[in-house]
Amino acid sequence: MDVRIGYSGGLLTGCHSPLTELHTTYYRELWELGPQFEVETAEGIAEFVGRYDPDDDGLWTVVDENQTVRGGIIIDSRNAGEEGLQLRYFILDPALHGNGLGRRLLERAMEFCHESGHERVFLWTVVSTSPSITGSEVSIQICTVQSDRQFISESRRQ
Repeated sequence: MDVRIGYSGGLLTGCHSPLTELHTTYYRELWELGPQFEVETAEGIAEFVGRYDPDDDGLWTVVDENQTVRGGIIIDSRNAGEEGLQLRYFILDPALHGNGLGRRLLERAMEFCHESGHERVFLWTVVSTSPSITGSEVSIQICTVQSDRQFISESRRQ
């Protein structure tokens, strides 16, 4: 299968729907998240797409030979001045895990952050591996972008 990371300096038409589907399918199976998670994911991605600015925001997708979106990552500048850039909606079709595509997506996103001069990137993530997620299990992962492209990570529980 021919799979590549696609980015044309703009949005891939219709990418919000497959990114939402990948997230909701993956997290439904992993943590039994239901329709509310799908709605919130769809709204979040659509909101980002609605205000996407190619000078400040980043969106990269993994597409196959049929131009089907199989993964993606977003760098959101919405709160860049206060908190830094936010890494959001990082997902890869589980069938593609282990091929280095996720690493390439993350590296491209971090290069964008470095090239745009931002020093901080953060990611909301879930620490727990149990099917039941509570608010106490959410942490912020913060990454400081260094000039030599090394990334220093710190975690804070919320």
